[in-house]
Amino acid sequence: MTSSNSDQRWLTQLLSIERGANFHLSELPFYQIAKTDPERLVQFQRAFDAWIVETHEKYVSKGGTNYLRIS
Repeated sequence: MTSSNSDQRWLTQLLSIERGANFHLSELPFYQIAKTDPERLVQFQRAFDAWIVETHEKYVSKGGTNYLRIS
């Protein structure tokens, strides 16, 4: 089974996050690029949250203010 381009994009963002670790969006590499552009940052977060739903939380689970790296 191969990952889709979307999965590969987000999994690349997660490389620095240990499995089982809680993290905030600000810890992902793309955040460093998007943080100066509020509109881009909102788009990034919406796309990331949508990917989590699309993958049925296979890789990441979303909490109230943070995320949990699952696999």
